[in-house]
Amino acid sequence: MKKTIKNYCFTATQENLSELHELAIRYVRLKNEVFRFYGSLEGLKYVNYTRDLRNNWSRLGLFKRFNLLSKYSQCAFDDAFANIRSNWSNSIIMTKKNINKNHRFTKDEKHYMFYLLKAKDLLYKAITFQDFDKPDPFKDMVLDQDRLHKYLKSRLRKHLGSKPHQYSNRSFRIDKDLYRYYTDEKDRLWINISGLTSGKRIRLLLTSKIKINTTLIVVLKDNYIKIHSPSTIEINNNDNIETISIDKGFKTVITSSNNNKYGENFNDLLKMESDRLNDKNKKRNKLRFLSKNSKDFIKSINIKTHNLGHKKYNHQKEIQDNKIKEFVNQSLNKFFNQEKPKILITEDLTWQSKFRYNKRSNRLMSSWVKGYLQDRIDFKCIVNGVHQVVVNPAYSSRFCHLCGRLGSRTGDKFYCTQCGVLDADYNATRNLLSRHTDKEITFYTSYKKVKEILLSRSSKQTDETAPSNDRL
Repeated sequence: MKKTIKNYCFTATQENLSELHELAIRYVRLKNEVFRFYGSLEGLKYVNYTRDLRNNWSRLGLFKRFNLLSKYSQCAFDDAFANIRSNWSNSIIMTKKNINKNHRFTKDEKHYMFYLLKAKDLLYKAITFQDFDKPDPFKDMVLDQDRLHKYLKSRLRKHLGSKPHQYSNRSFRIDKDLYRYYTDEKDRLWINISGLTSGKRIRLLLTSKIKINTTLIVVLKDNYIKIHSPSTIEINNNDNIETISIDKGFKTVITSSNNNKYGENFNDLLKMESDRLNDKNKKRNKLRFLSKNSKDFIKSINIKTHNLGHKKYNHQKEIQDNKIKEFVNQSLNKFFNQEKPKILITEDLTWQSKFRYNKRSNRLMSSWVKGYLQDRIDFKCIVNGVHQVVVNPAYSSRFCHLCGRLGSRTGDKFYCTQCGVLDADYNATRNLLSRHTDKEITFYTSYKKVKEILLSRSSKQTDETAPSNDRL
């Protein structure tokens, strides 16, 4: 499984930053030139012959006008064609779906079109309406090839879209021959990256000591550099037998069905960043209003230049976002290391927020990183060999897991008329755990039906525990 390790450089000189930015500009310019020539339907015939085409460009001297080292030119060319191949792959997948859903085609016609979609050379001839011999499996079939070819072309053109174009000049790839690691006398890790001049390298001090010898991605920020290193990680063998459910929360990152909490006071971190951004944006909006409505042109320009920039704003926001992500990852790592589940029961939280609270409550809930949290749970389940099961979360926080009665939740407390006060998150996890084996409440059961089922069970439970008339 692939994982991206991020390394940073915060001490690059202005000269090195300027050279890297110029390198990124030339790199992206070459990529866009490749997109311009081969990003349309005509580029299909070159998808399987990237190396031959690249060597032909080199032989004809087409790389020289971009003033890049030959290795950078090759990386940019291959990078562009990787995007083109990805676009073609996606468009072919979508076209296959269209063919499957179309009832106007016979089984043989669908088979013929699927065959062409696998054979790139024949597919190019088909969508450019060139003559070619009918493939052997279809020699004896009577097919309206013109009609099928026109359909393929229209679908592929629609899903392929316009030619790709990279507008940002802030990233480029480097292969193993374009960089070297070395460690200085203070045990600090440096990386030497080839620049615009042959034989001259750019020295960057890295924050991490991890060396990954693969193709790297250099991302240029305003005043620092990120280096993405794709690496392969091993998936752990999981011989455990325990089934555990978790409840994802705003106050605590997750609560397990074993009544353990991980990432407590998570809401304090979210509130601090949400309040900081709210206060910052209010002040910026006032300055933006003054700049827009000022009759003094010089004053308006000065406000925009010195008070409404984005470098410091984005840098501070990225620092806080990284703190939140680090907190989430540490909490999940602690959970998987301590509880070691074999099957993990989680709730589906792909709904969109429709809170009926005040502005501050809505703002705080919108800062809850439930999407990122779910992505990390998915990733760590794969790495740790855990089978994840998503269940229906409807009313998991409204019914008591002990007696099945309808209760009420206030904050982190759940109130049941029969069982008293319970921990709301723990109560929800126990209800989610029971949904794993519940044959009546499936993942696709509507929330109204879920409520009916739970109320019916609650009334039956009440009748069974109530004293009979004979005992009165």
